[in-house]
Order: sequence, then structure tokens, then C-alpha cells
Amino acid sequence: MCGRLRCCLIYEYELYAEARKHLPKRKKKVITPRGVGKVIDVLPLKNTVVVKLEDERRVEFHKDEIQPYDELKALQYKTENPGENNENGERNHGKKST
Repeated sequence: MCGRLRCCLIYEYELYAEARKHLPKRKKKVITPRGVGKVIDVLPLKNTVVVKLEDERRVEFHKDEIQPYDELKALQYKTENPGENNENGERNHGKKST
């Protein structure tokens, strides 16, 4: 547009940084339509990640196709253990203890 390289690089960096905020980081475990896997590459401009599945295949998924593994497991735990007592003996009703 303006012909100055630095201007364009700054603009692109801002877009890149914003896109990365909505994607899991490398080495994070995720749940995909094809099973559980680990993120091995992040492609923020495409809004995708490359995941290494448990069977060693590497597949690219859009951010809308994946879920963070830790969040899903925490939700499952809360569902299976409603009203569990915290360390003070009080019922936490799904709330995390502080």
C-alpha cells in the first residue's frame, strides 16, 4: 500500500498476534474429530493447527474443529463429581477451591 516494508511488517505482525490468541499453543493436548492428539504446529493466518494424533498421523484442523483436552477433562470431572467436598470440608458445587 504505502510501499514501506516496515509498515507492512508491523501490520502483519498485529494480525498474526491476534490470530494466535485464539489457537492452542504447541505441545498442548487437544481433542479432534479424529481423536486425541498434540499440537505440533500453529498456522494462525489460516486459523488452523497441525495435530499429531495418537496413531502418529499429522492432520491439519481448523480452530472450530478442536477442543482443549484439559478443559474437557475438567468439565467431565465436574459432571461426574457434583458437589464434591473441598479441602475445608465444604461443598464446592463445581467451583474451584482457592
